[in-house]
Order: sequence, then structure tokens, then C-alpha cells
Amino acid sequence: MPDIPWSGPIVREGIRTGDGRLIHENALTWGEPPFPLEWVRMSDEVPHGNKVVVGMISTLERQPVEDHHVLHGRGVLFDQPEQEEVANLLRNKVIGPSVDLDGPFEVEIVMVMPDFDEEPETNDDGEETVTIKPKPDQTDFYAATVRGATLVSIPAFAELQWELGEAEAVAVAASITAASMPAPPMTPPVEWFRDPALEEVTPITVLDSGRVYGHVAGWADCHTAYDVCVSPPHSTSGYAYFMTGEVLCDAGERIPVGQITISTGHAPMRMGAKAAASHYDNTGSVVADVAVGEDRHGLWIAGSLRPGVTDEMVRALMCSDVSGDWRPLRGGLELIGVLAVNVPGFPKSRVAARVASGAVETLVASAGPVLHQVGPPLDTKRLAARVAASVGHDTWQAERSNAARERLVALKG
Repeated sequence: MPDIPWSGPIVREGIRTGDGRLIHENALTWGEPPFPLEWVRMSDEVPHGNKVVVGMISTLERQPVEDHHVLHGRGVLFDQPEQEEVANLLRNKVIGPSVDLDGPFEVEIVMVMPDFDEEPETNDDGEETVTIKPKPDQTDFYAATVRGATLVSIPAFAELQWELGEAEAVAVAASITAASMPAPPMTPPVEWFRDPALEEVTPITVLDSGRVYGHVAGWADCHTAYDVCVSPPHSTSGYAYFMTGEVLCDAGERIPVGQITISTGHAPMRMGAKAAASHYDNTGSVVADVAVGEDRHGLWIAGSLRPGVTDEMVRALMCSDVSGDWRPLRGGLELIGVLAVNVPGFPKSRVAARVASGAVETLVASAGPVLHQVGPPLDTKRLAARVAASVGHDTWQAERSNAARERLVALKG
């Protein structure tokens, strides 16, 4: 039998499990798939012991569900002796996924006091006894790395169930992809990475040849979240903190490049520049390698799709906007990442921005050491308060406040 495709949620963020574990929103990161999918075929005293690799996770993405998020995955069950048994258990919903986590960890454990019976009871010997009702300690994960998943009979979230496809679908999908996907050149023309000489602010464009170009932001663009016009400033480093890699071009010339990342969200605002850059390396997939520069219209990017990208990745880039992540460096804000997003902050340029509470600390989708301003003087405290009110649930301060309230309730209980 060919491999059997599967899809479904692997773990919830923002929901506490019955045994006291809570993975906070955006706490999980992951590297480049594939990841192993294992199955515990016989339980023992060791969690996830006696297990065998039965498939793989080929894609991971974070999806909103009501008041929290789930990590949704796709992959296959391998053509091997265990395949039919695992597929039958999944279809009958008697096993489910449990995420396998690794460091670096940021974990907090809170000891929870047990409940006691209010009135003592008298046993057969005439002694008074009190029944203790233990509660599991609470373990909060603020950071962890996904290394895979294991199918178990008692998962943390029993309601997370997968859908299985037909085995033939994998082979058919592979043949369609091979037939329709243009192959980006391994050594693209050096001209692709030069200033594309655009005549106006241009959305990101992907050509059939694999060439990519467009603007991240225009100098005259105003972010929609502000009462005054806040437009992207300039880099003082020549975007050295973004273009940390290089591409070998067809003429033998090596060009400094950065990457466009998909299948991830912005790094948490509490992160510094190094940690934020690592976030994109660990949670997303690279779809294109690009150079960046400035023209009279705005910040341009130009380069090539990365060899090996799928039709789905290319479509995701074409259907999305691009957003930059700028972090404090050398006394200003410097670009450290560019990723595809769904909701733009600068609609004409298709980018997005967020502001930390108290001051403009991190500009996601705009860059430079100085914020350009049109209109009256910028009251940063008032502005930050208004923005924080709309995105407060996504700030580090709000996350910590919620965690503190949960710990207080746990201690009182």
C-alpha cells in the first residue's frame, strides 16, 4: 500500500490540560519539517515508551480556534507493517496525538495545595480521618521546541482527532506537483537580486521563472493603526542584520541575501533581535531568498524562489502580504526578518506593524532608527496606550498578567 495522508490538530496553546499543563499562546517553535510521527503500541511506566516511528509530519502551522490556537499538521503514515493497525485506530478515534517537546525550555511549575474534606469521618476503629483530594501541580510552558508527535491511547486533548485520506492520493498529489511546479534555478541570474527599478510602490510579485520582486513598504505609506502618519524610516546598516546569508549566482558571484518566511507568525514582542531572528528560523519555512535596498518609492526586495519549494508554498506567498520585523539595534530599529502575512497594516504596500506598550519599541513591518511623522507632535505614551488596547492580548505584559492571575487562583484553590 502507498503512504496514507493525514491532517489534523496536534496540540492546543492557551488551554490547560487535565493534568495541569498549559502551553501558552505562541510558546511553541519548530524547525524545518519533516518531523517524526511515532506510535506507542504498548503502554508502560515510561511516558511515550515502547514506541515506533509510523509516519512523518510534513507541515506545521498555527491556527486560531475560538479563544486559543492549535498547531495543525499534515503528513503521511508510512507503508510499513503498522500502517493498517494505526490507520484503523485513528479512524475509530481510540488514539490521538501528543506533542513531543524539547528545549530550550521556559517552564514554571506551581505546586497546588490539595482539597480536604470539611468534616472528618470516623473509621471502624473510632479514629477521625480526613480525606485528601490531591490536585496535579500546574506546569506552564512559556517556550519549547516541537520535535515531533506521538500517537497514544490517552492524549492530553482527547478531542483532537485526525482525518485520513486515501492512500492513492499521495502518489497522485506528488505526480501533479512534479508536473506543475516550476523549478527555481539553483544558481539564479545575478540581475534578479539587483534594484528592480520599479516605477511605483509595487506589491510582491512572483514570476513563472521563479523571480521575486516588489516593495515591503513605501516611504509615503501611513500605518492604519495610528492617528498620525507613521511611515517606515531607513536602515543605518544597509540592512546588514537581514542579509546574513548568500546565494551563488549563475555568473559565479555571491550575493548577500535574507529570506522570506511563510507558515509562521511574528516573533513575540518581548524577544530581542537575536531571539526574534531565531524564531523565524525555527518556526517557519523559507520560500524565497532576496536582497533588499531602497529606492525613491520605498524598501524593495528582489531575488528568487528557493529550490524545492512546493506549489502550495508559492501560492501562499502570492496570496499573502509581506511583513517586516524590525528590532532595536545600534540605537535604532533594524530589519531582521520578512514573512508572509494575511492582514496588512499598510494596505497599499501589504505589510503589518505592532507596537509595544509604553513606547515604540519594536516595529513589525517598518524599519529604521527614526519614525517619520506628518502632523502634530507624536504623543508616544498616548499612542502606545491606544494601540496596546487593541493588541494587548498579544503583548508580553498581558501574557504575564494572565499567567499571574492563574497562579493566584491556583494558590488560593
